[in-house]
Amino acid sequence: MKKIKDRMILGVIGGVAGNIFKLVIDGYFKKKKIAEIDGPERAAGMLVPPHTVTTKEGRIVGYLADGAVASLLGVSLVYLFSLTGKNRGVLKGAATGQAMWTFIYGVLGTMGATKVTPVSPKTVLTEYLAHTAYGIVTASTILAIGDERLFNGNIPLFPGTVKIKQNEPTHNETNLAQDQQLIKSSIHKVKGI
Repeated sequence: MKKIKDRMILGVIGGVAGNIFKLVIDGYFKKKKIAEIDGPERAAGMLVPPHTVTTKEGRIVGYLADGAVASLLGVSLVYLFSLTGKNRGVLKGAATGQAMWTFIYGVLGTMGATKVTPVSPKTVLTEYLAHTAYGIVTASTILAIGDERLFNGNIPLFPGTVKIKQNEPTHNETNLAQDQQLIKSSIHKVKGI
């Protein structure tokens, strides 16, 4: 399979994949009446009046808003992996999903970003589980389909400043070649003494 080299596209795909799992979990808990509301209803509440979030149009707005946020956070996760590497990726993904839950629903929700809020702690806990799953699936997707050279600790400060060429050596291959050259030059110096 050809790996994705574009951080934005990779993040959007990863975010959408994670969001599908989040939506399934949200839907399950709402259907079982464990949760009062789901992610798309809260997302719609940022853009439309609360009494419209359960209408057909309100649900569409909710799914679009929820998907846009999930995609943006997927892109952020790609950049996090680019900066920190891909080791412990599932843990980083879970932590990112939980941080997203805290920031979006806790901080922004308290500040009035959405007019739709849960009443019960059970709903809040189901959202926590759904966002943790979002982070895990998003991270796993990104690491599975992303080009290895994106996750080498180098991060472009501006889009387009670093291009990965088709046959460009990876970070480890470059370091190995440099190390071998350094060893050879050191041996030649020692022989010359």
